[in-house]
Amino acid sequence: MRYDYHQVKNNKNLEHEVLKAVCGFLNAEGGKLLIGVSDYGEILGLSNDYWTLKKMSKDGFEQRLILIISNMIGKKFCKQVHITFAQLDGKEICIIHIEKSKQPAFLKENSRTIFYLRTGNLTNPLTTKEAVEYLQSN
Repeated sequence: MRYDYHQVKNNKNLEHEVLKAVCGFLNAEGGKLLIGVSDYGEILGLSNDYWTLKKMSKDGFEQRLILIISNMIGKKFCKQVHITFAQLDGKEICIIHIEKSKQPAFLKENSRTIFYLRTGNLTNPLTTKEAVEYLQSN
């Protein structure tokens, strides 16, 4: 969520990627997002993420995740996001279970709000026209 294994350092921009995925799942059919697992299925764990937090623990990680979802997507969507942790290969990972939202979710990006939609394994921003058409068809 915060530790970049490619740059080998803390990268808070990764939080934005997590938020985009959560928002996209909220607007689609829901889904699960794994944190601590690479795109190639390698178990990385969360220990490096923990070191980037004020409260360097699973609890601190969960608090940070709920805080950024609350601030950047909205408090009302937090009840549709369920966070669990699991041990794989001796490493802890986070599983975010996201329910489909009955209301459209938008991600705050600077002075704009963006509608993201999860399709397959991609999360894409929709134009205003695309978002309106998608919302009218569902």
